[in-house]
Amino acid sequence: MASLASVPEDGLLHILQYAGAGAAARLGLTSQAWAEKILHEEDGGFSQGLWREFAEDRWGYEIRRYEFDNDIDESDHIRWLRYYRHRSSSVELPTCNSPLDLIQEYYAHDPYRLLASCILCSRTSGGPTIRNVVTAFLKKYPTPTHVVEADFWTMRRELLPLGLNREKTMKLFAAGFLGEWEEVTDLYGCGAGLAGASFDVFCRGDYNKALRDKKADRTVKAYASYLKRIREGSGEEGEDADTNRVAKPKSTKKAVKKRKAPTKRNSLPVRRMTRNRTQRGR
Repeated sequence: MASLASVPEDGLLHILQYAGAGAAARLGLTSQAWAEKILHEEDGGFSQGLWREFAEDRWGYEIRRYEFDNDIDESDHIRWLRYYRHRSSSVELPTCNSPLDLIQEYYAHDPYRLLASCILCSRTSGGPTIRNVVTAFLKKYPTPTHVVEADFWTMRRELLPLGLNREKTMKLFAAGFLGEWEEVTDLYGCGAGLAGASFDVFCRGDYNKALRDKKADRTVKAYASYLKRIREGSGEEGEDADTNRVAKPKSTKKAVKKRKAPTKRNSLPVRRMTRNRTQRGR
């Protein structure tokens, strides 16, 4: 740490850029001195350049169009730090995919890609063909800048299997993602049911919010329930056992009804035959 402190700011900026945003944030938490240099609001110059570079490396040069409101009494670097954190995932999900195998699980580390996959998969079957189109799209356009700068008609042909006007939605979404927004639903094409609930669960780890939300997509709710069992340690076997215990009494009742029914049906002909013999004797 002492050797890094002696490095000039220009050199330190390049070192931290190479190390990445996560390493820079962890360094800022090691001591008060580093926190003031990297994370503290009063040290605007170095932090502003650092987090601006991190944002540009991750989302492309189109962030230069993002302008802060000069009326807000805050230092610029805190806005860039907030800008970066607001568009980053803050939760660590299980390393293995769930049995649901949702497409959001593959992009949970990157909110831009996660929200883009939700937009592209909405109102579709979500089958292998749809997934292949989404995977190819995000591989070709890995940042919002790529989407904003892409040719409209080329993108239209690429997204045609998903339905009409997807290219327009994606361009408006990408431009909005680079700009200022507070809630996911502020972004074009992002509804509360799928995109909003997915962001809460996969990027913020707030599975309880999704479980309480009546508008949340049922597949997202299913993953939220799965994540809750993993985090709270109840496991999946407990639910299966409960399901089996509920099913067994029902099957027992059906078996009892089947055994009783033949007895009632067999008794009717006997009574009729007895009545017929009585009438004949008379």
